[in-house]
Order: sequence, then structure tokens, then C-alpha cells
Amino acid sequence: MISERPFNRTDRVANEIQNILGLIQTQYIDLSYLGFITFTKVITSSDLKHAKVFFLPLTGKEIIKFSDILNQNSLEIKKIASREWTAKFMPN
Repeated sequence: MISERPFNRTDRVANEIQNILGLIQTQYIDLSYLGFITFTKVITSSDLKHAKVFFLPLTGKEIIKFSDILNQNSLEIKKIASREWTAKFMPN
């Protein structure tokens, strides 16, 4: 029987961050002026202190513009995400 849960802790944390980001986009932060963004993958460091988030705008264009806006709002995104986070530390 194959388990649907990710094998190691870093994968589980990455999946949880990806789910929280999707929730934030739809319920907490109004990024509608950007259009729809899909968070495609999250990779966490082995110590779980840092996370790299990959995304793709629905239009597939102006990725640099989207990246700059998300980076400018990263502190606000982290604050909102930490409300949903259950572990001790929220990755940067």
C-alpha cells in the first residue's frame, strides 16, 4: 500500500506551506490586481528555516513583476501564514 503522505519532514513542511499560500491568496491578501498566481512548488532547507517558493502567473508573462510584488509583500504574507502554521518556527 502506497502512502499519500510525503516521506520526509521537509516534504511535509513544503506541502503545508504550499497549502497555506493558496489559502492566503484566496482569503487574506487581495492580489487580484496581479491576476491569478499558482504556487507550483515549495522547497525547504534541511533545517526548515528557509523555504523557496516557485510560482507561475496564469498569464505566464511578467514573472519578474510578480516576483517583485510578492517579495515586497513577503513580510505581510509571512505574518498571515504564521497564523495558520502549527510548527514552532515559520520558514523564511
